[in-house]
Amino acid sequence: MDSEAGSSHQNKRFKEVSEEEKREILDSRTCESTKAATKQWVTAFTAYLSSKFYDSLEEIDEDDLAEALEGFYCSVNRKDGKTMKNTTFKCGRAALNRHLKDTRGLDIVSNPKFNKANEYFQGVLKKNKKEGFGNIE
Repeated sequence: MDSEAGSSHQNKRFKEVSEEEKREILDSRTCESTKAATKQWVTAFTAYLSSKFYDSLEEIDEDDLAEALEGFYCSVNRKDGKTMKNTTFKCGRAALNRHLKDTRGLDIVSNPKFNKANEYFQGVLKKNKKEGFGNIE
């Protein structure tokens, strides 16, 4: 195969992709309901932060974020004030984790700085299960 034919083949195989197209591809990996849930949980956590006089979610340092998550996990309820089911609670942490990974490169689930917050999270799950708000078997 001569080099001219080879480069022609490569040009057909790999199209040019703009930065906008790359952003759209990245954005399309998440369905609309997941985006809505993420927005809802980020709004709730942001409200919690402002009620405790913390910096914004984008500016809070990791130590304060870990401490804030501890309190948030222990205190968050449904909008009507009732205890939420564990599946909803787990989805909430996943939503916050997704947002923080996307915006700050932070993983609040596996980063050791958040171990204590995750212990509180697990404790709330266990408490909720004892009170009948665990996962449906």
